[in-house]
Amino acid sequence: MTGVIHTELARSVDPGYVESAVPALVAALDGYGSDMARSRAFTLISLATCLLIDGQVERAVAVGEQVLDLCRGLASVRTAARLRPLRDEAARRRGDADARALARRISAFRPEAGPV
Repeated sequence: MTGVIHTELARSVDPGYVESAVPALVAALDGYGSDMARSRAFTLISLATCLLIDGQVERAVAVGEQVLDLCRGLASVRTAARLRPLRDEAARRRGDADARALARRISAFRPEAGPV
């Protein structure tokens, strides 16, 4: 939860919150078992968003691609809503072709129907 909150603070208040968000997100990812795919996906979305804010576009795009692959296997409509901040951050990097491609892939993403 700390990582997600600090990601939102980095997006809306001060990009410096990335410094505390990333380690918290990585620690959360390390604690998720294979039965927690949706939680893993949501945490990866926050991590990719932080990496974009921090200017680590190549790494962010790699994590973004990973999370899109993971989201395709989930039957959760919440994934599309959670992907929007990542899409918005990627779209802000108009000068980077990979970031633009990630934003387009997120925009085209349609989750499988399933639980919310």
